[in-house]
Amino acid sequence: PDARILIDQARVYAQSNRLLYDEPIDVEIVTKRICDIKQLYTQHAGVRPFGVSLIIGGVDRRGPRVYITFPGGAYRAYKAVAIGKGRDVAESILMKEYREDMTLEEAIMLAIKCLLRSAEARGESTRIRIAVIPTDTKKFRLLSDEEIQEYMKKVRS
Repeated sequence: PDARILIDQARVYAQSNRLLYDEPIDVEIVTKRICDIKQLYTQHAGVRPFGVSLIIGGVDRRGPRVYITFPGGAYRAYKAVAIGKGRDVAESILMKEYREDMTLEEAIMLAIKCLLRSAEARGESTRIRIAVIPTDTKKFRLLSDEEIQEYMKKVRS
């Protein structure tokens, strides 16, 4: 529920920026605004702070950007990052295999590899959903299950 509230607020900020300035909002600005809300809820008695970390990513005029927000309202930029269960396994893979010159296809396969290996380490099965934002189009696209299965076959072989 905490994440849903913050994501809805991020969507409102993005839509408001588009209506006011007729341009998309920078990824860092929306991240900062979400963190301002999170930090505000740590300042007042009688309200419960947001207990969620978020990974916020997108493509803006500066290129691809990824930020992680912390429950207290701080945020930090990353090239590649993981949070939650299996974070250690995923981050060890990212540290070894991430390159700045990766193609979108290589990045998708690296993400799938991280998800599969971290789930295997916990003994869990996985259901993977992946969205991409190509830097040339800057358009969000959710990959189909068939596309994801093809990438999973490539990663496993």
